Amino acid sequence: MKRLPFDLHIQWTIGLLFALFWLVSALLPAAVAVATEPESAAAHPNLPIAAWSQIHETGREIFFSRYQSSGWGQALQLSDNGKRNFLPAVISENDGTVWVFWTSEANNQFTLQYVRIRDEVSFAPETIPTQLEQNMAPSALVDRDGTVWLAWSSFDGTDDDIFYSVWEGSRWSHPLRLNTDDYTPDMQPLLGMDADGSPWILWRGFDDGRYRFYFSRWNGADWDPEEALETDSSYLEQVRQQFASLPDLPEEIADKKKCALHMAEAPVQSLPLFMEDFLSEPSSESPNKASPQ
Repeated sequence: MKRLPFDLHIQWTIGLLFALFWLVSALLPAAVAVATEPESAAAHPNLPIAAWSQIHETGREIFFSRYQSSGWGQALQLSDNGKRNFLPAVISENDGTVWVFWTSEANNQFTLQYVRIRDEVSFAPETIPTQLEQNMAPSALVDRDGTVWLAWSSFDGTDDDIFYSVWEGSRWSHPLRLNTDDYTPDMQPLLGMDADGSPWILWRGFDDGRYRFYFSRWNGADWDPEEALETDSSYLEQVRQQFASLPDLPEEIADKKKCALHMAEAPVQSLPLFMEDFLSEPSSESPNKASPQ
C-alpha cells in the first residue's frame, strides 16, 4: 500500500485534529446550556407548593413558592393592593399552571381573588363574582378531568353557608349553596378527592352548642345530602395523615397557620395549615370563631 509523503501526512493529521477541536467547541456550549437550564415546573408536578399571607408595607399580601430539587424556590409576591389578603388556597394543573385563591378585605367587604401562574409569571389578580359581600376561606382542587373546583363560605344575610363553583374555561359557573340551609353557621370548607376521582368536601358546622364536621360527596350530577362526621371518620383521618407528613416550609413564612400547602397526589390538594387545630375532638366553641387571618 502506498503511503502519503511525510509532509502531507503531517498536514492531514493537523487538519483532522483541528476539525475535532472545532466540533467539540461547537457542541460543548449546548451541552452546558442543557445542564444549567432552569427546572421546568411541569417536570416536577408532585413537589410541594406553598402560598401564604404575611404583612408587607401597608397591607397583608399573598406570596407563593414552589419546591424544587434543591429546596424552596424564591418567593413570588402575588398581591399588591395594600389590603388585608389572607386564607390562601393553592392547586396546580398537569401542565404546571398554578392557581392561588384567597380572601381580600377592605372596608369590611370580603372578596375572593385568584391568580394563575405559568412558568413563574403570574397573571393579574381577578375577582370571583360570588354576588355576596362576605366570602371566606376558599378551598380548591383539580379533578382527573382537569376541572377546577372552588368552595368557600359566604354570609347570605342570615348565616354562613358553603358555596361552590367550577371553572368553565373562561368564567366561573354561577355559585350554588352546597350545605343544607339551616340558619346556623357553616364554614371552613375543605375539598378532597377519592381514589376513584370523585370530589368530596367537608366543613365545620355549628350544631347543638358546638362545631362539628359535616361531609358531602359529588355523585356525578350533584352533591349528596350532607352528613355529620364522627371524629374517627376515614376522611378526617386522611387529613390528619397529611398533617403528619408535612415537609419543611419556606423560611419566609413567619406563621405557618397563614399558609396553605399543595401536594398534587394527596387527597386534599390544598391543605390550609390552620385546620390542624380543628381535627381533635369537637369542642363547645362560640359560633363566631373565625379562621386565623
